[in-house]
Formats: sequence, C-alpha cells, structure tokens
Amino acid sequence: MVDTSMLDLFKMEVEQQAALLNESLLALDQNPVAAEHLEAAMRASHSIKGASRLLGIESVQQITHVMEDCLVSAQAGDLLLDSAAVDVLLRGMDTIKEIAEGDGDLNLWLGENQSAFDKLMAELGGIKSADRDVPVETEANSPVAVEATPADVVMELADSQDTSMLELFRIECDLHGKVLADGLLELEQNPNSADWLEQLMRASHSIKGAARMVDVDPVVQVAHAMEDNFVAAQNGELVLSADDIDVMLRGLDIINEVAVCEGSLADWFAGRKQDVIQLVQALVAIKNKDIAQPPAASRMAATTAEDTFAEPDICLDIQDPSMLDLFRIE
Repeated sequence: MVDTSMLDLFKMEVEQQAALLNESLLALDQNPVAAEHLEAAMRASHSIKGASRLLGIESVQQITHVMEDCLVSAQAGDLLLDSAAVDVLLRGMDTIKEIAEGDGDLNLWLGENQSAFDKLMAELGGIKSADRDVPVETEANSPVAVEATPADVVMELADSQDTSMLELFRIECDLHGKVLADGLLELEQNPNSADWLEQLMRASHSIKGAARMVDVDPVVQVAHAMEDNFVAAQNGELVLSADDIDVMLRGLDIINEVAVCEGSLADWFAGRKQDVIQLVQALVAIKNKDIAQPPAASRMAATTAEDTFAEPDICLDIQDPSMLDLFRIE
C-alpha cells in the first residue's frame, strides 16, 4: 500500500502535468508539427511516467511510456499526429486522470478496467504503426522559439519527510545519475551525439521531477538548468565544450551530495549555499555563452542577476526519513 502523502504528491503532479499535456495536445491538433508543443507534451508525459514509476502504478507507467514514445517519434519527424492520433492521446490523458482520482490502492483500477485498458493500449500502439505522411515545415506553420527564463533557486523542504519517499528519491538519483555521468563523459568525445543528448535530457528531467516531489528546490534548479542546456544542444543552439561539461559534472556532484546526505539537508545547504548559487548561475550561463555583450552590458547583466537572485528559503524543522529516502532514489 502506497503512503498517503506519496499519493497526494502523485495526484498533484498528475493534475499539473495533465493540464500542460491537454493544452499542448489541443495545440497539436491545430498544428501537428509545432515543435514547442511536441516538446511540452513529451516532457509532461515523461514527468507523469517518472512519478508513477516511483509509486509502482503500472497502468499509468505503461500508458505514459507509449504516449511519450509517440511524441518522441513525432519530434523526430517519423510520424504525424493527426486529429485521430491526438484524440487517442487525449483519451490516454483522461484515463491517467481517472486513475489518479481514485481512492486507496490505485493499482486496483487495472483489475476493474482491464478490457478498457487493453483497448487504449492497442490504440496508442497503433499511432506509431500508422502510415502517415509527415509534412515539411513551412514559414506558415514553423513554430516560434520561446526563450526559457531560468527560475530563481529557492529551497523548500517538506515539513514531514517520509522515509519511503526519500528512499525512492535516492534510487532515482542513483539510476539517472549514472546516465548523466556516462553521458557527459561521452559528450566530451562527441558533443553532437543526438542519442546521448536525448538520454541526458531525460535523465536530468527525471531528477528534476523527483526533487520537486520531495520539495528540494536546489536540486530542481540544478537539474532544470542542466536540462535546458541539453535541449539547447539538441536544437543546435549550442555545442557543449569541455568547460561546459565540467560545469555539468559539478551539477551532478551537487545532486549526488544531496541524495546521499544522511543528516539535515538544511545544515548541508547552510554550508553549501554559495556553491549552489554560483553553480546554478554557471549552468544558466552556458546557454548564453555565445551571445556577445559589450563589457558594460555584461557587468550590468551580472549585477542584475545577483540583485534579483532569491536566496533559498530553508525549512529547518524537517527530515522525516521516508521523504529523504525517496529523494535519494531519484
């Protein structure tokens, strides 16, 4: 039986990500090659998949896995999400919401709705196998790039830190941290490797989602900045240099430090606050490294970043072991 606090966090995550997914899918119904909406829908489905894996909700994990695969294929230009395909994806989203809104053991839903689940999975699987011509983007339907604004680093730790959640978090960090370590070393040899950039983006996104579930915002912000850099590299907006990869590896070190911390996270952060702040600023700067600025403008931009930077707000009365364990799993 999953802990109530974990279920509540899962339901909040589904509610938030389903809203983003719904918005993106409706936009794709009008413009099926809109890159920004394909990306947003893929990330939302990936986030729900990660949360369902943490809680062992197999039905949601299977649905989102197939949905994510369809969206990745659409991003790669291997298929076109026509109105029929979007309708199936929307039904998948509705099913996820239905499961999340249940009471008690959410895995019981599958036993009571097996035939409906099997039909949905068959329809989702049919999206990728359908023979659909993919249109070439023109000026009229080409998506407008949206520049992401990095969020300030804010640290908020949940009042009750459930041991089981923190253990799951540690497992996730260990799993995806290994992908980050291996992938970053590979990028030093081949910085344009599409396969590794995709795996690194997903790994950082998963860690970000796990950290958000246990309210460890410094890790959210480190992973978020890393993810943005991988996405920019995927889009050809930058090439990660050896120095950039060194900064990314420092980000991974911080994530690992938090994940293995046995004591108070508030105490740990009190001693590492400036390091975390400087690291997030260095990670954010990677995306903008090729944008030339006059010296005065550069100094002014740096000053503005310092002036507007929000120092983490640390809750000192924390550390229910189960929440910390979940964080470390991620």
